[in-house]
Amino acid sequence: NPYKIAYKYFRDTPWIDNNGADYIGKTTYKSKTFTSFAHKLSDIITAIGSNEIIIKEFTEYPHDVSAALEGLEKDKIVPLSYTILGQKSKK
Repeated sequence: NPYKIAYKYFRDTPWIDNNGADYIGKTTYKSKTFTSFAHKLSDIITAIGSNEIIIKEFTEYPHDVSAALEGLEKDKIVPLSYTILGQKSKK
């Protein structure tokens, strides 16, 4: 079941991995070990507001830019990526 939740949304520890992804060619490869973090949407929105940035546009998309969730992408049921357009406040 591709919709089974496998990881905690409120994860506070980083992932350490060595599986790279070529977003253009949609392939994976063995990479140097790297650290990545999950950021809650509330943390992102709060950081934007705390830096006096006004959100002009927030758009969700049914496609996955990492090519890691292709099983979910075909169904177009949940958002898999988003963009936020902001403008620094003129205060």
